[in-house]
Amino acid sequence: MVNRKGVTALLGIIITIIVLIPVVIIVAYIFIYGVHSVKAVAQSLSAYVEQVSLAIKSGSSLVVAPASPSLSNDQFMAQFYGNSQCISYLDQLSRITVLSLPQNPNSLAGEYFLCSGSYNPSAIKQDSVWNYLPSTPGGASFPYWFTNFAQLNSPSSDLAAGINGSAGTLSYYENPADIATTLGQSCDEFFNAVTAYGTSTPSAYITSLQCVPIASGNSTYFISVSGPSCAGTTNGCYSNPMAFLYGNPGQISYQSCVYHGGASIVCSFSIG
Repeated sequence: MVNRKGVTALLGIIITIIVLIPVVIIVAYIFIYGVHSVKAVAQSLSAYVEQVSLAIKSGSSLVVAPASPSLSNDQFMAQFYGNSQCISYLDQLSRITVLSLPQNPNSLAGEYFLCSGSYNPSAIKQDSVWNYLPSTPGGASFPYWFTNFAQLNSPSSDLAAGINGSAGTLSYYENPADIATTLGQSCDEFFNAVTAYGTSTPSAYITSLQCVPIASGNSTYFISVSGPSCAGTTNGCYSNPMAFLYGNPGQISYQSCVYHGGASIVCSFSIG
C-alpha cells in the first residue's frame, strides 16, 4: 500500500527545491556580479567627476556611493594641473599602458584634472608617505613628498589643512597664491618623488592610473574644500584645492558641492 503522506511530503520537498533553485541562482548572481559591478562603479573616476560637475550646471550636486570613491590601502586620488613636466610624467605612464585614461596625456595640458590609481606598497621606501595622519582634528596631513611638508604639517601652519576620517585622509591647501602653479608642482613632486622614493620613474611604484578633467564647455575647474576655515566666509571658500586623498582605506561617504562661478567647485566632504 502506497504511503500517501510520504509521497505528498516528498513531492513537497521536490517542489520546494525546484522553486528555490532559481532563487539561489539569482541571489548568487547578484552577489558575485552585482557586488563587483558596484565596486567597479565606486572606483570609476569618470562617474565621480560627472557627479561633481553637475554643480557647474545646476549650482549644486551631491555625491554618495557608489559614485563616491572608495579606496583600498594601495589606492589614491589626487588633483593636479597639467604643466609641461606633469604631462611628461603622464606620457611616460601612457607609453607603458599604466595610464589608461585619457589615451592622449597632452589633452590634459593646461587643465585642472583628477587622477586615481594604485601603487605598489613594496616599492615605497617610507611608510609615512602614505600612512601619515594629522596629529590633531582638522590638522594638516600632507605626505612626505610635498615640498616643505614639515612646514605644512606644523601645528602653527596656516597654509594647509586635512580631513582625517576613520579610514583615510584628505589633504588640501588653504588659500594658495596660485592654484595652477601649486597643483602643477604637486603633480611633479608626486610622480617624480625623488626624495621619498629615490626615483624619477613613476612606473617604479604606480601600477595603474586614470585621469579625468573636471570640465564644462571649454573650461576646466578644480575642487575646492569647504573646511572649518571657510565657516565665516560668504558663500564658502574659493581657493582650497583638494590635493590628495589616500587610503588606509579611504572613502568619501558623503560629498556636497556648490558652484558660485569662477574656476572653483566648492565641496564639503565626509571621510570615513
